[in-house]
Amino acid sequence: MERIYIDTEVTKGVNAGSKARFDCRKILESYGYEERTVLAKKKFFFKSIKSVVAMLISIQKMSEVVLQYPLDNSLYITELIVEVCKKKKCKLSVLIHDINSFRTTGHIANREIRILKKADNLIVHNDMMCKILKNHICDAHYFILQTFDYLISQASEEGTFENTVVFAGNLKKSIFLKNIKNLGVKFNLYGAKVDELDLICNDMVSYKGVFQQDDLSALMGNWGLVWDGTSITTCDGLYGKYLKYNAPHKLSLYLVANLPVIIWAEAAEAEFVRDNKLGVIVNSLYEMKSLLEKITQEEYLEMKKNVEDYAHRLRGGLNLGYVLSQIEKSN
Repeated sequence: MERIYIDTEVTKGVNAGSKARFDCRKILESYGYEERTVLAKKKFFFKSIKSVVAMLISIQKMSEVVLQYPLDNSLYITELIVEVCKKKKCKLSVLIHDINSFRTTGHIANREIRILKKADNLIVHNDMMCKILKNHICDAHYFILQTFDYLISQASEEGTFENTVVFAGNLKKSIFLKNIKNLGVKFNLYGAKVDELDLICNDMVSYKGVFQQDDLSALMGNWGLVWDGTSITTCDGLYGKYLKYNAPHKLSLYLVANLPVIIWAEAAEAEFVRDNKLGVIVNSLYEMKSLLEKITQEEYLEMKKNVEDYAHRLRGGLNLGYVLSQIEKSN
């Protein structure tokens, strides 16, 4: 029986989205899945259709198929792929990276629900994503990833313990950063440079530039911050709400960089962080200063040891690997 994975053509770069997809590709290939990539872009619609048709013709009946979802922003092409896979009686597993309609509107679009309903197996981020999808899709088998793997050869080097907080990501989208300079906590910011940096940075907040996703040696600090939205009192807006259901790739990034995390208490991954002692949870960023000051170096080193132990799983691709082995057993 043929095993394949389907993904869109992605240019490898510094953003987290491409890193997650390429890492999943490597893990899938290590489990015997062969690559099938398609062009799935609206502005190249006819070229995309030609690419998809050629790929679909090559799929054998009753193959085991893993679809990396979403395929860019082309739902039509995704619909075509899942329909053909079902007609060929393939065993279809959908590996969810994002649910775009949910992320951008706060609701799962009917069209995305129809696509995901075609899957035999849904690989979801966590229990909260599983719960909300089960409200719409009851027949699929659900497999929980918990956190995305992050393939990297080695961790970053040890730094000085001084309670410096790292934030890595889309600085333009992270509106809350404009309000962190008076929190009394040192921050190192990483990401593409934005015009607003003059408003964000002061003697407590430093911009450290862009780093390569496969080389975390540039990350200097003691904690990694998982936060989103416009406010420092809570994670608000659509991006803040999305944290209640997704596993942000920056969480994996911090963990493989051996950084205990500071995460919003209502985030879907907060319970996992707390139960495994991988960091601390806060309701508001105003709580950070007093909370970090109370943590002894011994307590911090215990968390760091837990992070280092868990990071071995992520660097080895064991989370997705475990899910793939469970899917194989269920077939």
